[in-house]
Amino acid sequence: MAGEENLEGEKTVQSLDHLREFVSDYLRGLLADQRGPLYPIMEYAFGWRDQNGEPVTRLTSMIQRGCLCLLICRAMGGEIRQGIPAARAVELLHNFSMVHDDIQNGAPEREGRPAVWWLWGPAQGINVGDGLHALARLSLLGLEDCGVPALRILKAVRILDTACLELFEGQYEELIFQERTQVLPGAYFSAAAKRAGALWSCAAGLGALAAEADEETIALCQR
Repeated sequence: MAGEENLEGEKTVQSLDHLREFVSDYLRGLLADQRGPLYPIMEYAFGWRDQNGEPVTRLTSMIQRGCLCLLICRAMGGEIRQGIPAARAVELLHNFSMVHDDIQNGAPEREGRPAVWWLWGPAQGINVGDGLHALARLSLLGLEDCGVPALRILKAVRILDTACLELFEGQYEELIFQERTQVLPGAYFSAAAKRAGALWSCAAGLGALAAEADEETIALCQR
């Protein structure tokens, strides 16, 4: 696994790309451990397989939120390994939202490739998205293996689910706006903040929580 020595030795992360490889490797490992035809489609959504299921050498750009989570964790005095389950969870959640966004918007492509629903149909696209959402919540339970107490794990789930609700609220508003001829700037910016900001806030909050920061610090990181 790339960077495994660094994770165990807690040496200084050499670059942002190096950090992205940490999160990417742990995500790959999680999906590789699953069995069934649903999971190669999830790997396709991440950009790691083509539509025929063949591996693709590609480090997806959808890792920034996971990196933020680990950077916050480290800045708050935690070890990188403590934040891995949370970083993995927020990336799974982000990809869940992308898969569903493409269905709702009828977008046939995502980052220059056919969208999941375009290849496998809207119904299976929903299944893939829902599966990514479930894996995100399960990933947070892995905080227990990093020594995070059960009560803090429950708080982590609350942060994740709150972000989901904000994301859904923002998406609902955006869909409503498509039916209007005029949208007030305040309403638009409010929806955009929920859509674009919810997962960044979630990543920062989870990173602080994984580092065992107090409630006030976690809330500040989420702003």
